[in-house]
Amino acid sequence: ASGMWQVCVGDGAAGDTGEICSASITYQTTSADVGVTVDAPSGVLTGGQFTYVLTASNAGPDAADNVVVTDVLDADVTFVSSTCGASHAAGTVTWNVGTLANGASASCTVTVSMGAMCAQVTNNASVTSDAADGNTANDTDSLSNGGGNIVADASFEVGTPSTDWTEASTNFGTPLCTVAGCGTGTGTGPRTGDWWVWFGGIGATEVGSMAQTLNIPAGSNSLTFWAENFVCAGGAADFARVLIDGNELWRVDGTDASCGVLGYRQVTVDISAFANDASHTLTFDSTSGSTGTGSNFFIDDVEIVSAPVCGVAQAPQMRPEQVPATDHLRLVLLAVMIGLLGLFVVRRQQL
Repeated sequence: ASGMWQVCVGDGAAGDTGEICSASITYQTTSADVGVTVDAPSGVLTGGQFTYVLTASNAGPDAADNVVVTDVLDADVTFVSSTCGASHAAGTVTWNVGTLANGASASCTVTVSMGAMCAQVTNNASVTSDAADGNTANDTDSLSNGGGNIVADASFEVGTPSTDWTEASTNFGTPLCTVAGCGTGTGTGPRTGDWWVWFGGIGATEVGSMAQTLNIPAGSNSLTFWAENFVCAGGAADFARVLIDGNELWRVDGTDASCGVLGYRQVTVDISAFANDASHTLTFDSTSGSTGTGSNFFIDDVEIVSAPVCGVAQAPQMRPEQVPATDHLRLVLLAVMIGLLGLFVVRRQQL
């Protein structure tokens, strides 16, 4: 049970009395599944203000005390205000929610402003409490307006088995390598990190591939990646290539001028024909070794950049001033008085 506890040692022998106790400890068994979400109801807006809505919740089973939501704003937005009295310092908003009962939730609207230029902005929210939380998966939430690289595990650092790429290799099971597991084949090895794609590497027929299905947004017209093929053999029969939905868009083979050049080079491929907000399959594949000699084709750091999505903040609408009803009456009376005065003047002139 929860409460203050002590560890004590006593002597129950005849004629002996007393006990010795250690320092007290507090044992806390309160358990609460707290969570947080962040939303931008109107989207990210340039040239004015927009809002983020933070929602803290408690799925129980106990009440959660000292619930605190921390919201880290992007450097491209400026804090304006909040509806919950949250504090702000250096781009971090801190909302002291207090106690949330089992099943309860609370929301806070944070108003920010952004300049006229559309940029990728990300909001990162997290929640803590004094209760033990057995489910930390919902303790953080992130919201972005797009932009950045849409290729998952673009540098292959998840390793193998990959959760984002479909791997295949006739001889090795996967084209993914580390220096410790594969060596470098007299080449560079990974361009960044620890993992990279190594096609070939054996003096026997080797067919390998890495594939990923992803949504390519409109405007994402270029695929870039880094390639190295220091060791080339077998002529045109040894190759590596890039395909989208089975359509070949780039190829390098054993006759290319880049063969024998140590170091990675950046490759840019036009993918505008597939940039239509639809799902496509990106594939890197290779065949080598059919002539009995092996080639080494290295691939690393794949990127398809999407443009951030922004709306435009509406300028405040100027409403015409409304004249109160009492002012209308005064105007009417004034007009009547002016009319009577004019009549009086005219009549005086006719005398």
